[in-house]
Amino acid sequence: MPGARPADPRPGLRVASRDGDAEPTLAWLLEQPERPVAVLSAVVSNAGDLLERFGTDGLEQVLSTLGERLRHGCAARVLRVSPLGGLVFTVPSPAEPSPAGDPALAAITGAEESLRDFVEVGGEQAWPVVSLGVRRVGAGDEAAQLLRDARSALVRAQQESPGTTTCWPAGRTGSDLGRLRLVDDLVGALRQHPEQLALAYQPVVDLTTGEVGGVEALLRWTHPERGAVSPLVAVAAAERSGLVRELGLLVVDRALAQLRAWQRPTPLTMHVNVSPLQLRAPGFVPAVARLLEQHDVRASSLLLEITESAAMSGDPEVLAALDALGELGVRLGIDDFGTGYSSISRLQQLPVDTVKIDRSLVCEIGGSAPAFEMLRAVLGLLRTSPGLTIVAEGVETALQSAHLRALGCRWAQGYHLGRPVPPGDVRL
Repeated sequence: MPGARPADPRPGLRVASRDGDAEPTLAWLLEQPERPVAVLSAVVSNAGDLLERFGTDGLEQVLSTLGERLRHGCAARVLRVSPLGGLVFTVPSPAEPSPAGDPALAAITGAEESLRDFVEVGGEQAWPVVSLGVRRVGAGDEAAQLLRDARSALVRAQQESPGTTTCWPAGRTGSDLGRLRLVDDLVGALRQHPEQLALAYQPVVDLTTGEVGGVEALLRWTHPERGAVSPLVAVAAAERSGLVRELGLLVVDRALAQLRAWQRPTPLTMHVNVSPLQLRAPGFVPAVARLLEQHDVRASSLLLEITESAAMSGDPEVLAALDALGELGVRLGIDDFGTGYSSISRLQQLPVDTVKIDRSLVCEIGGSAPAFEMLRAVLGLLRTSPGLTIVAEGVETALQSAHLRALGCRWAQGYHLGRPVPPGDVRL
């Protein structure tokens, strides 16, 4: 019957192995006179490192110690322990009044202090990097929703800054559930309804002749209920769900197929954006090689673009992938140049042959002398790197185009020169 007491309602003695097992105990706790003030979901973000260093027994020791600290340090009730490094628990209102007059805040702070300290494992000191998601308990809250909200807050903490605490804000339930459903929808589009995914192509134009020398492939996702999904939203969903490699290779596959279908007598370069997550995947470079062979496209006709920050990060896996792609013959470019802190000497050390100047350096050149001189200086620095192709992005007006020609910038793209359109509408 409702409110019935579980066989053992003391989670400190009977720890659940699944959230579904934790839910009845939490429901019982919510019906008690001294109900918990918050539900917290925690994870040891460096569990993989601890596992490699100390083994399975060592990771279990870390989790056991953290659980004991919660029970004794802040009277927490542990609802769930995951062997992968996760904890779900509740905290009661503290016995001593909070100086700030907020008992929930005092309880949450006490839990944080209990979890953030060294743990002794096999005679060694280990520092568990604990991320926390917090859901305060309010009147009428149900156990299942509290668990979901705490877990969603933890996901945000992990994404934004591991080792920190994120509280579930009121009114965000629909937003976060929408993000979760978006990932499900993306899986469906990739695996079951690929017709929802398409590519639009924006021309890269020679400002001196007006000829199209390349096109940039841009993802378009049309959902039957959501309508057009922003490419930024789609890529973000792919990156946080492990789908970015699959989505990225789909884009490369379709772009190369279209390049082959056009069969233009003069060379045409296909620009495709890639993320650092794709480049870090061990099978990415061989997959690109297979697609080039499958579509019978010269490697030099494909130009893969990465952001300036990714190129300059010094990530060894990214740099190794760039070198391997360069050896394959694929051209490499830096996108959004001018938004980071690149040095020309660092740029010259990378295997890139194309730089796209960010639209923020282009948008004001038609009406601002300082902006014009800034772009002149950037172009002058880039020209010290021999053989570098420079493309100006975000050209929206004829005046911007004229100024770029006056500065000697040959290549550009933007709405003034051509909008992203389906392949049949591209004027080559």
